[in-house]
Amino acid sequence: MDANHIKSFVKGTEEIMSTMLGESLETDRPYKKETPFLTESMVAVVGFNGDVRGQVVYSFDTDYAKKVVSLMCGIEIDDFDEMSSSALSELCNMISGRSATCFSETTDKRVDITPPTVLSGNDIKVSAKPPVLCIPFKEGEDIVLEINYSLN
Repeated sequence: MDANHIKSFVKGTEEIMSTMLGESLETDRPYKKETPFLTESMVAVVGFNGDVRGQVVYSFDTDYAKKVVSLMCGIEIDDFDEMSSSALSELCNMISGRSATCFSETTDKRVDITPPTVLSGNDIKVSAKPPVLCIPFKEGEDIVLEINYSLN
């Protein structure tokens, strides 16, 4: 478990969620996740390349995804359509970009990201090259976002 990766994702997530949405999430204890794994119904996948390579899978609780997209769009979101999926994609792009920048600043390694791909469905099965590390984020007692990553 690379502490620089964890710190960068936590910092990037906290900064973007706070600055863009006024949201404050509590970071739960990171852990290794078995692969393949099942995830919630709203998922965004971002590739990392450069000196650090791999993928990041953002897994949102559906109600929380609706909440943050509603905040971003300024209107109540009940169902996911092209616009709301695009907003969720942009949120994950901002978190990934900020996290990559934080990592680059602390390690002097170049990190680039790919545009996010958003997936929706029930019990999405994700396969990734082990090890997969998971950083859970909580709102109150509920885990509302997991950042699952497999980076070298």
